[in-house]
Amino acid sequence: MRTIFEIPRLRILVIAGLLLTLLSGCSPFYVIRAAYEQSRILINREDITDRIADKDTPEGERNKLALVLEARQFGIDLGLTPKHAFTQYSPVKGEAVAWVVSAAPKDEFRLYTWWFPFVGSIPYKGFFDKVDAIEEAKALQRDGYETWVRGTEAFSTLGWFDDPLLSTTLRNSSEHIVNTVLHESLHSTLWVPNHVAFNEGLANFVGFEAGIQFYQKRLASCAALAEGEAQTSCQTAEQASLGRAQRALERELAISVGIEQAYQALKTLYESSASTDEKLSQREFLFRQHIAPLRANYPELQILKTVNNAEILQLQLYLANLDLFKAHYDSVGGSWSKFLADMAVVKEQFAASEQEDPFTLLRKLQAQPAR
Repeated sequence: MRTIFEIPRLRILVIAGLLLTLLSGCSPFYVIRAAYEQSRILINREDITDRIADKDTPEGERNKLALVLEARQFGIDLGLTPKHAFTQYSPVKGEAVAWVVSAAPKDEFRLYTWWFPFVGSIPYKGFFDKVDAIEEAKALQRDGYETWVRGTEAFSTLGWFDDPLLSTTLRNSSEHIVNTVLHESLHSTLWVPNHVAFNEGLANFVGFEAGIQFYQKRLASCAALAEGEAQTSCQTAEQASLGRAQRALERELAISVGIEQAYQALKTLYESSASTDEKLSQREFLFRQHIAPLRANYPELQILKTVNNAEILQLQLYLANLDLFKAHYDSVGGSWSKFLADMAVVKEQFAASEQEDPFTLLRKLQAQPAR
């Protein structure tokens, strides 16, 4: 979930600057801060190759930066078009580049929305300061909403800017970094307007599936080393990374299914004639029924610890139908060129009609005889 911050709006803020304070329904200080923070990220960019060559760059950081360039090229070889993204590095203070707030009523699946100029209503709001995000969440809680605050470490401007690698991403594991590069490269390659769920589901699948193939390629390359300690060490390291990448995809697919099951069960409850107290009582049982097995299989999960409609809705938005993308990828024989071409067809069909959901269009495309 790496593009949860509304990036198209960030681009508008950078370009329009103070003009938006005259048009915006939100605080002018919020607009100015967003413009400032985004501009600072872009101004502080440094070529990754220069940072790698710098003798003062720590070895661990140098290795991860080299991994970014390798993953970027791997994505290009698959057919992704990151343009000049991830060729530069920008340091960011703090544990996240932004903090995102979402909210929903306790007995209804309805996300609270904020309004922004040009973009319209958005079901989340980003802050560059965690304290500000928490204060916003507390205000919403006082109004009866339950909230979810989470950090985001990376973003995509969908090719409008040469997105740099942020230091917040570089702090993660190698597998996570590779996933992020491939995920964001997909966003630069293809974006279906007005359908966040499709875009994020697609990017999540590509990040995880292509990440596995990245480490399969690296593992195979170990064979080129002379037999001995170096080859064994290479194989051990790459096999471990491959195993973690495979488990990550397995986990995401399981979360996607679990979230959908919990959502459907809770939606039926919320739309029933039960009283509010009954709904709040019964929802705990339904949540545990569908999520407890998931947490038992993946005890490392940091999400879905308690029932929270804001969290469930956001996770459903960003993890929707991962199994559908996986099934379509398999149906084209694991060909990235065919898979990406089909995603472009879905985009064209959606733009032409804007009546059918892109997931429905993808299912119809998948049901057609082999072309």
